[in-house]
Amino acid sequence: RRRRRRRRARALVVHLYDEKGIAGGASGVAAGLLHPYTPRGKLIWRGVEGVTETLRLVDAAEAAEAASDAERRTRIVGGRDGDDDDDDFDDRDDRRGAAIAWRVGTVRPARSLKQARDLAKHAPAAAERGGEGVVLSPENLATLLPGVDVPADVVDAPIGSAKDPAGRGSSRPPLAAALHIPEGVVLDTKRYLEALWDATARMALESQGRRANERRMCVVHLRVGVVVDALSSLRGYDAVVSACGAASGSLRELSGDGTLPTQLQGGHVLELVPAAERGGGGDGGDGKRNHQDAWPPEAPGILGSPYIAPLGRGRLLVGATKEYDASVEDARRAGAVYRRDGATGDAIVAEEDGVDAAAVASAERAEASLLASSAATYPPLARGDSRVDVVRYGVRANPPRTPLGSLPLIGRFEIEGSDAAATRAWFVGGLGARGLVYHAMLAKTLARAVLTGDAGVIPSELRFDPK
Repeated sequence: RRRRRRRRARALVVHLYDEKGIAGGASGVAAGLLHPYTPRGKLIWRGVEGVTETLRLVDAAEAAEAASDAERRTRIVGGRDGDDDDDDFDDRDDRRGAAIAWRVGTVRPARSLKQARDLAKHAPAAAERGGEGVVLSPENLATLLPGVDVPADVVDAPIGSAKDPAGRGSSRPPLAAALHIPEGVVLDTKRYLEALWDATARMALESQGRRANERRMCVVHLRVGVVVDALSSLRGYDAVVSACGAASGSLRELSGDGTLPTQLQGGHVLELVPAAERGGGGDGGDGKRNHQDAWPPEAPGILGSPYIAPLGRGRLLVGATKEYDASVEDARRAGAVYRRDGATGDAIVAEEDGVDAAAVASAERAEASLLASSAATYPPLARGDSRVDVVRYGVRANPPRTPLGSLPLIGRFEIEGSDAAATRAWFVGGLGARGLVYHAMLAKTLARAVLTGDAGVIPSELRFDPK
């Protein structure tokens, strides 16, 4: 009797090519304000579902970082942990121990009377579709976030209703000083993405079979610093995925005029940390002021322009400037522009390609603008309890507007001149300002499409095949 040989399953091997490394580009500059609402208080297309999927990945990232920290403590106890290299621009270890996800909610203060009406008008419909946003009066907003600015016309208008200015006695929609989103989450996006890659690598390691001689069913490799100019240069793959964001046009296959319908928008953000103590004051005796004076510990992040996102108790992210007509070259220089020396305030310029005198001057103008606008939105920031730590730059690819809003793009295209094993190429991009909401949901859809070869699993609302 002949023994039937069992066919061994083929391992899934994934190579990730990233010119700057995990979170080294615009994704690591993003605000990290996770919520499913538009500025008018409507729910975005499948926004609640997108947030749910993202939070699943957040849980995985937090678990991976906790496991890595536990292993590191074990190595230190065993005397096997070496000294880390000193790098002015590597702050990941500095933030370990703080939460990746700051679950304090978000709030969108009304910046005009029209927005106050919109927030109140759309809240009930959003609640029926799964949103948990709550409209606030000026008094409720002041309790939630003491010191936040509310425009005078919003404060003075009756919250219940607004009389028609023509005096006809008809009522307009009720007003809301703000929309409070209790389910909103503030993510430290740089640490989140780094930890998410750790989670991916761990999952691959855990795919090892139970027997010692069984091979892993999933293998992942990260190729940092490798510049890919054309997808056709990637030989020997069953499928190739372009997920390059605003830098997608740097690929030969996607560089033609009119190939991509996205518009590139640049922007700067800055991070605030407690200022050095002046005159012996303060509360901790450690040379720093307590951020509690500048930002209440449990206060939500502020949505809007500018936004203010608390990255834990000792760091605030403020952004973003809006700089239109950005280029693919601008997108490829995304990342830190400079840090401010805590003692002297001098700029320590990042040693990155493209960070020249013009880039530094642009960042300094953006820094001044963001400091002024954030202090106007939240006046306690003007007291000087905080200082600028780092200024970063990024570019996002905004998709065209549709009747359903600004939706990301996902589809399939051919790699010209490649061999038969590498003709199946996929594109995902145009996430704009909603990458945090949609990235997990899109990844799930794209993975299914890639593994089955079936582009039909892509929602028709998102389908875009580059030509």
